[in-house]
Amino acid sequence: VSGSINDAAKIDVTKTTRRAIPKEKTGIKTGENEFESETTDLHVNKESVVIVRARGEVVDANLSINEFGRLNGSVRKRAGKPVVSGPFTEHDDGYKRVTKTIHRNIDNPPVISFDDNGHDIAVSIAENGKKDVIETRVTAQKFSFDVDEPASGNQAPRYQRFVYGLKGNGELQPEVQNFFQKVRAQTGHQYRVSAAVNRDENGFYILTLTANPKDSGGGGGSAQQWETGLDIDWPAAVKYQDVTSTKAYTKLTSSRATAQAFVNFNHGVLVDSGVGGQTGAHYIGRGRFLVVKNIKVK
Repeated sequence: VSGSINDAAKIDVTKTTRRAIPKEKTGIKTGENEFESETTDLHVNKESVVIVRARGEVVDANLSINEFGRLNGSVRKRAGKPVVSGPFTEHDDGYKRVTKTIHRNIDNPPVISFDDNGHDIAVSIAENGKKDVIETRVTAQKFSFDVDEPASGNQAPRYQRFVYGLKGNGELQPEVQNFFQKVRAQTGHQYRVSAAVNRDENGFYILTLTANPKDSGGGGGSAQQWETGLDIDWPAAVKYQDVTSTKAYTKLTSSRATAQAFVNFNHGVLVDSGVGGQTGAHYIGRGRFLVVKNIKVK
């Protein structure tokens, strides 16, 4: 209401009536980038504003009460977009290669199986309820190396192999068989083969294979000798209790011929035991024998 005095000294009165008319405009596109889209709803003179949040949306409402006691304001809605970035190579040293893939605003993370070596995920929940995932994959280039003792005469050498970057049993067993074939191809000695398996931080297997010559009291250098014993012909020996003193001759060898020649050499009267211990060929491992002859002094 407003008034003024006219020329006749009377009062003129003007009355203005304003009525609140509810208005709204929804779905206005107000922003978009690689990871999300944004829409805004505008409301004027509303008695109430119903805010509906769809799955995966972030809703921000900015409402106020106007002079009519109605609601004015805006409702901003941001919806995440599913985005995959990568894979990016993070590390590569020739043995292991590490790649990362970033997943944004997804519902279901990548699946990891029990035998999926080097595959890991880190999951976080975004503000829109979707999942952000960093997926790491490590691949390994299998390699191996051998540490073998040099062969010396008929002495049985020791063989060892290290294999890195194996994924599972499907790769472990063939490596064991290959090692067996190598040992058989390079020597006629009898061996005990042992295997040790470890896993590294990425789940890849490290296989250590070792072939040691068999230790046996009846042993010898070759496979046949190991089964039948080192055949040495010994002359008759007098009893230790029948002599006063002895001296000992010894020979360390893995050769049957060398052992037999040592026994056949005439060192004197052979005694069954004495200062050198028990007369005989004593297997000391690795295909080697200590041949001991106790000889009568008097």
